[in-house]
Amino acid sequence: MTTEIRQAPPGDSLRRKREAAVAAARRLRRASQLLVGESHRLRWPTQLSHPRMFLVRGAIDGKAVRAVWCRDTLVCNSTLRHRAELLVAMGEEFELEPGGPVLAASLDVPTAAMLTLIRACDDVHAVQLMPWRRAG
Repeated sequence: MTTEIRQAPPGDSLRRKREAAVAAARRLRRASQLLVGESHRLRWPTQLSHPRMFLVRGAIDGKAVRAVWCRDTLVCNSTLRHRAELLVAMGEEFELEPGGPVLAASLDVPTAAMLTLIRACDDVHAVQLMPWRRAG
């Protein structure tokens, strides 16, 4: 009795390996998409947190400007407020991270106001933050 060893045609073996590799790549891609989606969900809750108080110090046209957000009220130099209002009127937006939430420039919401005021300055000298709180 002789045993005959049949060898698959060379192309058949490569085809199976390719199909297995493609299937594995698809599984990995799907798993990575799920992980990325979950990480975005965990990092960017539906409601962002906001600072209770912040201070922005900077300069516009070489002149010192300052803004303070405290107790849901913004107090700042007229020059800084005017420049910030222009950014709001132009529809400036802030993308916190690629694929993350986008905040519209505003002087009404603490986080957006802070970013708007920072962008309005020619030079930013300091930004000080107090503890954060959940929006609500």
